[in-house]
Formats: sequence, C-alpha cells, structure tokens
Amino acid sequence: MAITSNLHDKSTSVFIDQSDMQTGVLKSESMVRVDKIYSINNDLIIKSFGNIGNNKFDKIIENLISFLKETES
Repeated sequence: MAITSNLHDKSTSVFIDQSDMQTGVLKSESMVRVDKIYSINNDLIIKSFGNIGNNKFDKIIENLISFLKETES
C-alpha cells in the first residue's frame, strides 16, 4: 500500500505517526492509502524503515476490507 505525507483525510486512508511504529523511525506524519495497492519483487527492496505496530496494522486491514467491500457493489 502507498504511504504518503500528504495528509488529506480520505475514507481510504489511515493516519500514522511515530507512535504507531513498533520499530524504526517515521520521519513525518503520514497516511496509508488502502486504495493504492502495489506489489514489488522482494529482490528490489533495498532497505526497510520499520514496522507498524499491531493495533494500527489491524486498523489498516479493517479499512482495506471495507474498501474492497465497497468496490464489489
């Protein structure tokens, strides 16, 4: 999913900040866009900047499920 520092509130976005990080550093407040899903070959990943904590991850998954249900209609 896309992560952006553009903080426009959308129903398909979940706000994250440093307090949501389990590990690593998030340099600025951001939004996770569940309507922007990407795939990438694992060999192309150079670096990880951290992991999101379980509570926020669950919220992102809930929003993703809601978004997918809306697009079915």
